[in-house]
Amino acid sequence: MKILKIGNNFTKNLMSSNIQTKVDLVKPKDLRLSIMGVSPDYVFEAASNLTVDGFLIDAYKLLQASSIFDKNVLPKLSQYELPPFYRAIYMTKNNEIVVNSNIRTRSKPKLLEILAHEFRHAEQIFNGLRLDKYKEENLIQLAKFASKGDKIDYHNIVTKMSPDSIKKLYEDKKIDDKLFNLAIEGCELFDRYPEKYSSYERSIFEKITQQRMDFWQNIQNTIIKHNGELPAGSKAGKYFKKLFDSAMQENKVGLTYFFKPHERDAYLSGIRAKKQYKSILSQNY
Repeated sequence: MKILKIGNNFTKNLMSSNIQTKVDLVKPKDLRLSIMGVSPDYVFEAASNLTVDGFLIDAYKLLQASSIFDKNVLPKLSQYELPPFYRAIYMTKNNEIVVNSNIRTRSKPKLLEILAHEFRHAEQIFNGLRLDKYKEENLIQLAKFASKGDKIDYHNIVTKMSPDSIKKLYEDKKIDDKLFNLAIEGCELFDRYPEKYSSYERSIFEKITQQRMDFWQNIQNTIIKHNGELPAGSKAGKYFKKLFDSAMQENKVGLTYFFKPHERDAYLSGIRAKKQYKSILSQNY
C-alpha cells in the first residue's frame, strides 16, 4: 500500500494570510451548510492555486479543513491499485479513502470531484452515528457492515492458503496485524481439526465484528462530543437516516446502484465541488 505524503503546496498556500485566517476561523456550524456536501468557497479558491504535482493530497487537506467534523475522525487518504473500474472508494472497515493509482492523469477538477464524492460518504456515516434515536442501532449496523470484508477475507485465507502464503500477505501489507494473527491461528486449527473449524470460525467472526465496533465507537464518541447529537426527527436527521440506511444495504455495482440515495447525494457533492472549482478558475484566468 502506498500512502500519500503531504505536499509542499498545501503548506505554501496556508502560509498566505487570507487562507490561514479562513481555515483557522471559518467553521460551518450550521448543518444546513453541509447537508448536500457544501463546502465554503475558500476551499476551492485555495485549491485553484495548487499545482498538479501534489494536487491530490493538498486538495484533500483543504477539504478536511472545511469539514464540520473533528480532524481526529476524518478519514485518512491512501493511494494504491484498485480494480480498473474503481476511481476511488471509501472503506468503512478502517475509515479510509483509497484512490486508485490509475487516476493520476485526470484533470484537477475531476480529481477534486472524486475526492469530494468519497469524502461525502464519510460524512454520511458520521451523521448517521450522531442521530440521537438511532445512534446505538446504527453503530451495531455499521460494525456488522464494516466487518463483512474481513470475514470473507478471513475465511478465504484460512481455508485456501498456507501459513507461509498468509505471512507473505502480511509482509506485503495486504492484511493488518489483527487479521494476520487470527488467520495464522485459524489456519492451524483448520488443518488439524477441520471438523471443529466451523464453530471456531463463528467465534472469530464475533471477534472481528467487536473490533470494528470498538473502532467506530471511539469515532462516534468523538463526533458526538465535538458536534453533538442530531435529532432524528428533524429534517436533517431524517435525511441523514435515509442516507445511512442506503449506505448499509448490500451494494452490487450496476445501473440502479448509482440511483441509491447515498450515492446520489455523494454524486451531487462531487459535481458541486467540480463546478465551484471551475468557476473559481474562470475568474482567475
